[in-house]
Amino acid sequence: MNLFESIHDRKWEILRDRSENEVRPFLPLLARIAHDENNVVLYELIYPFPLVNEIFTYLELDHSSIQSFLREELEVKKQLADSNPLEGSLSYKLGDEFAAAFDTADAGQRMRMLLSELFNVMDHVRRMRAASGGKGPESELFDAAVYHQLLSMLLPLAAARWPRLLDFQSLVSTLAALGSARPLLMSLLTNFPERFSQMATILLELPDSRHVAREMLWAMAELSPLRAASLRALCVERRLLLDVALGLTLRNTDDLLAFVDGVLLTDAALVAWLREALPQLPAADGAGCVCSQAAVRQALVAALRPFAQQPPPGAQADRARPAAASRVCCRLIGVAAPLFPPPAPQSILAAPSAHTHAAPLAPA
Repeated sequence: MNLFESIHDRKWEILRDRSENEVRPFLPLLARIAHDENNVVLYELIYPFPLVNEIFTYLELDHSSIQSFLREELEVKKQLADSNPLEGSLSYKLGDEFAAAFDTADAGQRMRMLLSELFNVMDHVRRMRAASGGKGPESELFDAAVYHQLLSMLLPLAAARWPRLLDFQSLVSTLAALGSARPLLMSLLTNFPERFSQMATILLELPDSRHVAREMLWAMAELSPLRAASLRALCVERRLLLDVALGLTLRNTDDLLAFVDGVLLTDAALVAWLREALPQLPAADGAGCVCSQAAVRQALVAALRPFAQQPPPGAQADRARPAAASRVCCRLIGVAAPLFPPPAPQSILAAPSAHTHAAPLAPA
């Protein structure tokens, strides 16, 4: 059974046979449910993991006092808006002593310091995007890999405890602007599995974080085949990141012909998007590339080759796939010529027969 989907559906029995490394990304969520709902069955399944006791320490903090601290700090920063609002934050006041103080703080003070620094980073990202550019935020806490594991535990707990102060959309868009985006975003996702579609949509709509969206969607698709299919549909619906949609098709179904033909049959705007986006794919596979022109060309040529040949005697013709092949040939390959330089497409299309092709559509 798939761990992500089982936890999403609250099928706790799957935890019995899983290692600590497998369950660890989900422990803030699982501990919170066991604690808040007094779920004895779930608690018995997770209590052997050492991290659970530490999570419970943070769950049992006086959350109202921390919220009051946050509201007071935000009010002071608002009053300093015309000068330097950062001066009103705890993290600013600690200055160079912030990291040392964070390392030795108790759970309550550590949570206050984390939230103070997080709001400073959120303010920076908000101003940067309002100015349509600028240098990304620098944070001694969020930029240091040594803190990523701790932050992966604390951020989901904070987001769950103070949802009004830490709006999910603002939190995701802020983390996407950080150099450490992926581990922190994945920690949010594994602890808010019901927000999967919302996170994917937020990432796709961030114009300054396309590389983060591409990397995250690829990682999110690894959680389950069901999620991979939903991400591919979302990319098509939003007409963004065609390389991710094509790459997921090649990785999970290997039926690129069916996917491309499905797009061609949908509407003219999607066809135009496909034609425009295909030549913009990287020419060949490389670092950070999820789907290249070479991979698309190879997969489609392989899928189309059978329809340029005479079927063997006695073979049962599949009427749907030849029709799909015809549509792809006429409406895509002839237009996106850079993807299909001669002689490969010409040799494939050189000898169509009545037995293998449905009546072709006229190129748009």
